[in-house]
Amino acid sequence: MIVTGALDARLYALDAATGAVLWNINPGARAIGTPAVSGGRVYLNLGAHSLRAIDPATGATIWSVAGSQLAPVASTPPTVANGVLYHGTGSGTLVARDPATGTILWSDTTAVRSTSSLTAVVVANGAVYGSRLSGVTAHHP
Repeated sequence: MIVTGALDARLYALDAATGAVLWNINPGARAIGTPAVSGGRVYLNLGAHSLRAIDPATGATIWSVAGSQLAPVASTPPTVANGVLYHGTGSGTLVARDPATGTILWSDTTAVRSTSSLTAVVVANGAVYGSRLSGVTAHHP
């Protein structure tokens, strides 16, 4: 299965072998960046609207964390690594969430500065990397 967003603000699940559309949903806003897929879930950043976990078999929402226009819940594409869902916010906070529930595990205002909605948080070699106006930062949880 391939899950992709589109300029029509819909999320599509496609059969990887045939390209047939398995389902599509209108989550209410255009996704920011590429959805993350891990542990039988699709994680979707809708910026100021919400961060969602979606069932890849049906497109149904499993959980959703609401945002607001002033302080988006997520301004970077979600990243899942080592059993943790990471994203950066528009206010410059690195957030680590439980991917099963969306509950915040920890957050750090000094570790990442979300300068672009296209800049994803990257996890490698035991560190969480993010971008700032002054360059790249590393957080060692």
